[in-house]
Amino acid sequence: KPRHQAWRRRQVTCRPQHMVAYGETVAAAKENAVYTPPSEFIDYEGLKEEVYRAPSAEAASLLTHISGGSAAKRGERFISQLQVEMDKASRHVRARVSVIVGILANVLREAGKAEPASAELARLTQVTEDTSAQIVELMEYVEICRTACRKAAKKFDKVQRTSLGSWLVAQLALQPFCNVSLEPLIVMLSDGFASLRAASNPPKTDAEGRPIEWVPPSDFERSTTKYWVKTENVPELTARVLKHLSILIMGRTPPTLAQMAAEEAPVLMHPEYAQAIYSKFYEGTSVLSWITSLYLDSLSFRQYHERLARDDGANLFRLRWYGLDPEQAGTVYVERKTHRSKDSGEKSTKQRLPIAPSAVRDLLHPERALDVAAQLDAQLAAGAISEKQRDKGVALGVEVQAALAERGLLPAVRTVYQRTAFQASDSNSVRLTLDSNLSLIKEALALGDAEAPAAVHEWCRNLSEPLDPAHILPFPFAVLEVKLQEEAPAWVEELLASELLLP
Repeated sequence: KPRHQAWRRRQVTCRPQHMVAYGETVAAAKENAVYTPPSEFIDYEGLKEEVYRAPSAEAASLLTHISGGSAAKRGERFISQLQVEMDKASRHVRARVSVIVGILANVLREAGKAEPASAELARLTQVTEDTSAQIVELMEYVEICRTACRKAAKKFDKVQRTSLGSWLVAQLALQPFCNVSLEPLIVMLSDGFASLRAASNPPKTDAEGRPIEWVPPSDFERSTTKYWVKTENVPELTARVLKHLSILIMGRTPPTLAQMAAEEAPVLMHPEYAQAIYSKFYEGTSVLSWITSLYLDSLSFRQYHERLARDDGANLFRLRWYGLDPEQAGTVYVERKTHRSKDSGEKSTKQRLPIAPSAVRDLLHPERALDVAAQLDAQLAAGAISEKQRDKGVALGVEVQAALAERGLLPAVRTVYQRTAFQASDSNSVRLTLDSNLSLIKEALALGDAEAPAAVHEWCRNLSEPLDPAHILPFPFAVLEVKLQEEAPAWVEELLASELLLP
């Protein structure tokens, strides 16, 4: 017993192994960085020294209201050092963003003037690839610094026996280097690569010379394969894909050369020009969009087991909307996915029809029998769908309702995630999606009274209300889905064989 007590006392003053391990992570990041000087990283070793340093004897009235006088004295010096490090990280991120914006603004303007197979086009391509590496490194830098501050703050709490750590973690979220959005840089990079591809191989145009715009079909055939991706590999994976496919943001049109020229400053490539381009066309743009899929199944989970076995002809039925709340989304898509085995010689299909959120319960209740034709007639009258889409949707609605009634399918599990989609602007023959921040949510597998007025949250759980933590499962990886309507291009094969995907 005395030996055990001595061991516990030593634990307070020694440095635990996992702290050393993350110090090695920071050291490796410094060594591998190409565009970031080592001095710009968070001084993790210095923060650790402050964690284990003897308590300060100075008064610290600033923090008295947080943890009391004695804890405040112990925390004053550590917080001061932590703030110095966070300010340094914020200055570095702002400076790097400014440099990257300037480079990409130049690429966007000059790519439209470059001749195919010219030396200038080759130079701009190399510049863009280098800038892509800079963005990846910057994203990794932000994550390294954020984690270093968070770990040091939590460790201070444990070692010094204070309650400052949770407060410090909350303050971390307010720091500029954590708040700056790097998504607009990703969109700008995507446009840069797209401009270079267009200069090398001009895109298809319509009879009036305008680029052909891709319109999502209501049904199509394709092969799909999913891969797990470690979250730390997401930036590098995104950069590799952007060399070949653009980020697809529905409703967004990249700025033209004429639009960018209108923002030009009197001095060629003056910093104000680059900032004007960024502010007008990119700032606030997001590459991530929330997607919700609610899967229907029986009490015996028949659909799940059939899909897991990948039997030929196995069906999956789900409801999908874009956003977190179906009412705010405005439209719910009823989808049927049919798996076809390789031996069948046919491709798997996905079919969908759009309905109003208020109509979903009628769809799910055999007693109510949703009038799909009326739903689609209203959309046809509004010009949202074509007559052909209307007729196919009506036929699909009849088949889906019959299958739901026969199999007793009800809301079983919901997935919510943020998706980044990659594909060409005029075709979906090669489409990649990257889903992150994925969570699975248990649904009720039940419906309300068929005679009661329809209400959205009678067929799905309301996420604005507290949920039992046992009913939420965060998924620890991102998910890459490769969707092909043709043979995989060489660059896709190289990506799938890379170290970025889990085997």
